[in-house]
Amino acid sequence: MSNFPNIEQVLQDGGDRIVLLMVNALQEKGAIFQGELARSIQSNVTSDNDSMTLTIEMLERGEFLDKGVNGTAKTVGTTPFQFRVGPPIDPLRTWARVKGFNVYALRNSIAKNGIAPRNFIQPSLEEGIRWMESKFEEAGQKDIEATISLVGKESKIEVR
Repeated sequence: MSNFPNIEQVLQDGGDRIVLLMVNALQEKGAIFQGELARSIQSNVTSDNDSMTLTIEMLERGEFLDKGVNGTAKTVGTTPFQFRVGPPIDPLRTWARVKGFNVYALRNSIAKNGIAPRNFIQPSLEEGIRWMESKFEEAGQKDIEATISLVGKESKIEVR
């Protein structure tokens, strides 16, 4: 446990908020099929006496979906990612079956045309950080008051 439990709580609440914002953004952009990526988005706060860290993690494909992937014949944006041969077949099988597509034709189409960027990570982070910034001052004040109170109880002052 950290020496600043109120600030740590703001980080935990902020992380939960960012996860929710990311999942909602994926839903709004129609990027959830079975929800595996959405379920993989997690926040974690680690702390010691000197620092606290908020980490947001998800499946690797979240970054590809966020930034997009250029196809072999079509550019979708300024993404650092590009298909050389196409996505793996296995993750496409269920979606292709449900939608009535041939999985190999789907794979070839995605490889050729790429994946458009969904841009859900950075806006969610920015909104979550703004929310946390609005809470830090009050949380810090509570933590400082608690520390002062604790120090006051432990200290002995004698006047002679």
